[in-house]
Amino acid sequence: MLQTDNVGYYKITKKALYVIYILAFLTSFHLALTLYLESSFMEEVISKLGVDNIERYVGLVYTAASLITFVLFLNISKILRKIGNFRLAFYFILVEVLMLLGLTFTNTLSSIYIIFFFLIHIVAVSIIYFNLDLFLESFSDDKSTGTVRGIFLTTMNIAVVIAPFIAGLVLTDGDFWKIFLISAAIMSLALPLLFIQFNGYKDPIYDSVPFIETIKEIWRRKNIYKIMSSMFILRFFYSWMIIYTPIYLNQAMGLPFSQIIGIIMPIALLPFVFFQFIIGKIADSTLGEKELLTAGFIIAGFSTASLSFVTSPSIVVWAALLFITRIGASFVEMMVETYFYKKIDATDTHLIGYFKNMRPLAFLIAPLLATGFLIFFDYQYLFLVLGIIVFSGIYFSLTIKDTM
Repeated sequence: MLQTDNVGYYKITKKALYVIYILAFLTSFHLALTLYLESSFMEEVISKLGVDNIERYVGLVYTAASLITFVLFLNISKILRKIGNFRLAFYFILVEVLMLLGLTFTNTLSSIYIIFFFLIHIVAVSIIYFNLDLFLESFSDDKSTGTVRGIFLTTMNIAVVIAPFIAGLVLTDGDFWKIFLISAAIMSLALPLLFIQFNGYKDPIYDSVPFIETIKEIWRRKNIYKIMSSMFILRFFYSWMIIYTPIYLNQAMGLPFSQIIGIIMPIALLPFVFFQFIIGKIADSTLGEKELLTAGFIIAGFSTASLSFVTSPSIVVWAALLFITRIGASFVEMMVETYFYKKIDATDTHLIGYFKNMRPLAFLIAPLLATGFLIFFDYQYLFLVLGIIVFSGIYFSLTIKDTM
C-alpha cells in the first residue's frame, strides 16, 4: 500500500481508481468485441489448413496459448521486479494492439501467422488484466475491497454487455477483420491514458517466492487454497462457454452469428452489470462471502446442466437460460475476487500470479478435456458435465471462513 497523509492518499487513490476503471472499461470493451467470435474465427482459420476434426484443433490452440500464459505467471514476480508493473502493462498493451492488427490480415496471410498472432493476443490479454488488478490492489484497502472490486467488475461488465451488440451490428458474412480492427483501435486508447497516469509509478517490493514454496503456502493457507479452487471452477466454466457455446448455437441450433453475438450474448451478460456492485457492498457490510458464493455455484451449476436438454432454437429461450447461468457466475466471480483480495496485498504477487493463473490453467485443461469428451459423446452433453463441475464448487464455498 502507498503511505502518505490521509488527505493526499485519498486524492491520489480517487484519481488513480478512476483511471483504472477507464482502463478496465477499454480493456474489456476491446476484448468483448472479439471474445465470442474467436472460436468460430479460429475454426475458419484452421479449416484453411485442410485438417479434420476442426473443433478439436480449436481447443488445442487455446491450450497452447494458456500454457504460455501459465509459464509467464509462474515467473511474474521476477518479471515485475525487473521492469515494474507500468512498463509491463505498457509493453503488453502495445503488443496486443499489434496482434489485433495482424489478425485483420486473415485473407492475405498464412493461417500459421494468424494462429501465432491469436496465441500472443490471448497471452497479452491475461497479462493486461493482471496489471490492472495489481494497480487496483495498490490503490484500495481491505475495508472497501468489495465496493471497489464491485465498481471495477461492473465497469468491465458494462463494456462486455455493450461490445457484443456492436460486434453483431458490424459483423456480416464472416468479415471478422472489421471486428479486430475496431478492437485494436479501442485498445490503443489505453496507451496514452496509462502513460499519463502511471508513468513514474513506484512499485512495492514484490515478493519473489519459489514455485514449491508458493504451493506450500497456498496449501497451508486453506482459505486461499479453497478460493483459488473456486476461481479455477469459474474459469473452467468460462472457458467451455466461450469456446463451445457459440459453435453449438450456430451449428446445432442453426442460429446466425449476428444473433448469437448481437442479441443472445448481451442479454446473457447483463447479470454482471445488475448484481456485482450490489453484492460487493453486501459482502462488505452484511453477509460476508460464503453464502453468496454458495448461491452462485448452485444457480450456475443447475442452469448450466439444463442446457443439455434444450432442443428449441429460440433466441428468447437461449438468451433467458444463458442469463440465468450468468446470474450464478456473477455471484461467484464477485465473491471470489472480494474474498481473495481481502486476504492479500499488492506485495503478494506470487499469490496474485497464481490466482490469475487459474484462467490460463482452466483454458489449458478445459479444451483438452472437451476434446477427449467429444470423441466419445455428443456435443450437447458438454453442458451437463460442465454443470456438474460447477456444482462441485459448493464444497469449497461452504468450507471457507468468512471475512466478516
